[in-house]
Amino acid sequence: MAAWSKVAQEVREHVRYRLDNWFARGTGAQVLLLTAASALVVLAGMSTYWLGLFAPENAAVEGIRRDLDQGLADSFWWSINHVLDPSASNSDYRATWPVVLVSFGLCFAGLGIFGTLVGLVSSAIEGRLATLRSGNGVVKERDHLLILGWNDKIFSILRLLSESARPVTVVVLCQHEIDFMKGRVRTEATVGRNVRLVFRTGDPTNLVELERVAFDKAFNLVVLADESGSSSAEDPDIRVIKTLIQLSSYREWGERRPKMAAEIIQRGYFQAASIAAAGEVTIVNSSATISKLLVQASRQPDLSIVYRELFGFSGSEIFVAGYPELQGQRFGELWPKFANAIPIGVSRMVREDGRDRFVPHLNPGADYRVAKGEWLIFVSRGRNLAFDPLAPPYPGEVVSTAPLEPVRPSQVLVLGWNESIYDIVTELDRNLAPPGMPLRVVAHHAPEVAAQLMTENLSAPSRNVAYSYVQQNYAKREHLSELLGPANESVILLADRSLGDDDPDARTIITLLSLRDVLRERGESAERLVATEFLHPQNADLLMGQKLGDMVISPEMVSMVLTQVSQQLMLKLIYEELLDAGGCEVYLKPASLYTTHPAKCVFADVISGSLQRGEIAIGLRLDRSESSRANNFGVIMNPPKDLNLELGPQDRVVVVARDG
Repeated sequence: MAAWSKVAQEVREHVRYRLDNWFARGTGAQVLLLTAASALVVLAGMSTYWLGLFAPENAAVEGIRRDLDQGLADSFWWSINHVLDPSASNSDYRATWPVVLVSFGLCFAGLGIFGTLVGLVSSAIEGRLATLRSGNGVVKERDHLLILGWNDKIFSILRLLSESARPVTVVVLCQHEIDFMKGRVRTEATVGRNVRLVFRTGDPTNLVELERVAFDKAFNLVVLADESGSSSAEDPDIRVIKTLIQLSSYREWGERRPKMAAEIIQRGYFQAASIAAAGEVTIVNSSATISKLLVQASRQPDLSIVYRELFGFSGSEIFVAGYPELQGQRFGELWPKFANAIPIGVSRMVREDGRDRFVPHLNPGADYRVAKGEWLIFVSRGRNLAFDPLAPPYPGEVVSTAPLEPVRPSQVLVLGWNESIYDIVTELDRNLAPPGMPLRVVAHHAPEVAAQLMTENLSAPSRNVAYSYVQQNYAKREHLSELLGPANESVILLADRSLGDDDPDARTIITLLSLRDVLRERGESAERLVATEFLHPQNADLLMGQKLGDMVISPEMVSMVLTQVSQQLMLKLIYEELLDAGGCEVYLKPASLYTTHPAKCVFADVISGSLQRGEIAIGLRLDRSESSRANNFGVIMNPPKDLNLELGPQDRVVVVARDG
C-alpha cells in the first residue's frame, strides 16, 4: 500500500511539474490548456445520453432539445450550452435526477472555466502593460529617428524637431525606466504634435537591444554621450565608443544604411571614437564645438544668435542641394535665381580611404564657375527652394572694396573650467592670438592641478598666448573687480566644473550679475565683449534681457549640430569650417561697407556689394538699441531680397568671409 501511495505521489508531482512548465510558456499555452479542459468537460457532459437524457420522462423538459438526432449531436449541444451558459440549468426543471445532477455539474464547471479565462485575459493585459512600462517591447517602425543614450541634450533635440513642423517618429533607447524618461520630457521639453515619441529601456551597446528598436530600419540615428548607465563609474564617452563598435561592425543593413551621428564630450576620446566608427558614423566633439563658438562670440556680439538660426530648424538653415543645370555658371550670378535662399558655397565629391564624400568650399568667389557634379550650399528658408533658372543677373552698384582690419582679441579672461577650456586655449593660440597675447584663466582648481590638466589635455604647448592661471572665487564682486583687465579684454564665462557643482548655471548667474554691476561702475557695459555658457535654456532666459554679451546654451547648440548632421552628414564639415577661426567664418560688419546709399536700399543691393568685396551677405543685425527678444534681438537671417532697408551706422551685415 505504501508503494502504491509513493507511486501516486510521484505521478501527481510529475503531472504538476508538466502543468507548471506548460503554464510558464505564456498566455497562449494557458488558453490552449483551458480549451482542452473545456473540451473534456463537454465530453463528460455528453455522457448524460446514457443516463436517460432523451428518456420519455424528459420529453416535456424545455432545456432538452431533440431537433438534430436525439443522439450524440443533441447531447453535445445540450452539454456545451450548459458549459457556456451557467443559467441553462433553470430550463432543466422537472428532468430526471441524473440529468439534473449533471446539469448543475456542467454549470459549475462552466463558471470555473470562464472565471479562469477572465483571469488569464486580465493577467495577459496586465503583463502587456507591465512590458510597455518596462520598455521591453519590440519596435516596428521604419524611417524613424533613433536616439541611443540619454543626456540633457535630448530635450533640445525634441524642441528642435518640434520647431521643424515636419512629422517624425522618435525612438529613444537608454537604460532609464520609461516613467522616468516620460517625466523628464514632460517637464523639460515642449514636444509638438508633429513628434511621436517611443521609449524603450535597454543597453545601446547590446546588438540584441539595437535590433529590438529596428536600428537597421531607421532613417537617422543619433548616439548621445550616455549618462543612463547603471554604473556611474563608466564614462559616457566609453559607452558611445562601445555603441559605435556595434554600428560599424554590423554588416546586414539591407537596402540602405541610416545616416548616423555620434557625440563625444571629451576631446581625448575623439580619436578612439573615430577609429571605432570606421568611417560609418560621423563624430561630433561637443566640447570643441562649444569652445569654438564661445571664442567667436567673445569677438563679436550677437554671433550666437546668428549661429542659432543657422543650426536650427525654425529659421534659415544651411542646406545642400544639387542643381546640374547651373554647371559652368559664375557663382556670383546664382543668387538672383533663388527667391528664398542664398548660395554660400559649393560641395564637391572626393574619394578618400576608399570612400566617397563631399568636401565643402565656402565662399569660392564671385568668378568661380560651378563644376560638373558639384552641389550648392545654401542658407535657405525651408528645403523647398524657389528656383528660377532664367532670372537675370542683378544690376548692383559699385562699392568700395577696401579691406577691413581683422577682428582679433587683445587679451582674454576665462572664468571657470570645464572640458572646453583646452580647445579654447588651442583655438586662440593657433588662429587668433598675436604673439604674447595675455590669456588668464580663473577657476577653483589648485594651481598644480590646473597645470597638470593643461599638460595632459593640450595637444601642443602654446606658442602665441601668454597663459596664466589664478585660483580664485571669481563669483564674488570684489574678486571679480580685481580680476577684470582693461576694456579691450574680452571675457569668456564657462559653466564651471572645477567645484563639482550639480548646477554650474547658478554660479554663472551670480557671476554675470556681479560682472554687469562692475562694468556699469566702470562705464564699460556697452563696450566689453562677453561670451557666457549656460547649460539650461531657462537659466539663460532669466538674463537674456540684460544685454551683456552673448549667451551660448551649450546643450542646445550641440543638439542642433547633431540633429542637422544626422540628416545631412556633409553639414559637419560645413559647420566645422564656419566655427574654425582659420577658415571661412561668419562676421558682423558695418552696413556702410556694402552699399553707397544705406538709408534707402534693398537687401539685394547688400548681397551684390558683399560679393564685390569677396564676401557673401546672408543676413542683418539691426541696431541693438531698437532690438529685443521679440524680434530676435535685431538679427534677420536670409531676409527677402526685395526688403526695403534704412541702415544706420549701428546696423551690421552678417557675412560669410575668409578674413576679419
